Amino acid sequence: MKIPEKKWYKAVRKRKSVRNFLPVKLKKQDERDLIKFLKELNEVYKGIRIEYVKEGFEEVAQGFIGSYGKIDGAKSYLVILSEKNTPYK
Repeated sequence: MKIPEKKWYKAVRKRKSVRNFLPVKLKKQDERDLIKFLKELNEVYKGIRIEYVKEGFEEVAQGFIGSYGKIDGAKSYLVILSEKNTPYK
C-alpha cells in the first residue's frame, strides 16, 4: 500500500475544520471500504492502530469540549491507539 503522507500533511495544513456533523451513518460499501483501508494502514504503520467505531460517539464524548468547542451530530468515530515508544508522532 502506497501511503501519500506528504500529500496528506499538505492537505491538513489547508483544511477547513468543520465541527457540526450530519447524523447520517456511512453507506455499507463506504463502511466496508473504510474498514479495509484502516486494516491496510494498520499493517503499514506498526505500533499505531486506527479503529472505526460505528456508534456511540455521544456517549464517549459526553461532557467533552475541545479547545474549539463541542462536536455536535457525530455518531461514529475513529480511535487512534499508539504504543508509547512508536516513532510516529
